[in-house]
Amino acid sequence: MNGTRFGLRRQRRFFVRIYKNQTVYDATIARLNWIYDEFPNVVVSVSGGKDSTVVFEMTLEVARERGRLPLNVMWIDQEGEWESTVEQNRYMMYHPDVKPYWMQIPMVLFNATSVHGHWLRCWDPTQQDLWIHEQDPISYKENIYGTDRFAALFGAIIMKEFRGIPTACLGGVRAEESPTRVVSLTYAATYKWVTWGKQYSVKERQYAFYPIYDWSYTDIWKAIHDHQWRYNTLYDM
Repeated sequence: MNGTRFGLRRQRRFFVRIYKNQTVYDATIARLNWIYDEFPNVVVSVSGGKDSTVVFEMTLEVARERGRLPLNVMWIDQEGEWESTVEQNRYMMYHPDVKPYWMQIPMVLFNATSVHGHWLRCWDPTQQDLWIHEQDPISYKENIYGTDRFAALFGAIIMKEFRGIPTACLGGVRAEESPTRVVSLTYAATYKWVTWGKQYSVKERQYAFYPIYDWSYTDIWKAIHDHQWRYNTLYDM
């Protein structure tokens, strides 16, 4: 065991990492197979970052082995994206084994860069001449999901596009990234015995799962290196 100490609200809490006789890679493959056993529909949510890239490649591997292609892949494009991020996501969106849900739809993000406007308006149709990059021919361009808030769109899109279909939406969230995520990913079960998830709609059986929640950033780069997966070259800088 290796203890990692975090301070939370003036209290001293201890979070312990428990090591097993199994690599995180093998554990994640087992989790993905379990998810495919539980859900008829699987969607991978990607950002173009290293973590969601690993989830994408591993889920694609499992889906191929189980005869569950094409793989549904969703990217909520925030318009103000690095060129290399767009290229990494384009690689995934145009992959021959993928059914793409490339969302270039009007949405708002909280604006922490200005005292004059509270919101950044992505893909604003009235300011098309100011868009940071162009819309792609295969992308979704109309917001029909009942919300324009970025954080709320993930669940809203799943519930709209896959209404009535039990769905597991997979993401690359990792506990190592913050003490808050340690708690949220290990504290309480969200589906059966699984703590590393989030509920979208219990009634519709639609959930988010984070199958690499216990990976370190070094595990991420080892997997990318060992498998020679394509990744966002922005990290090289």
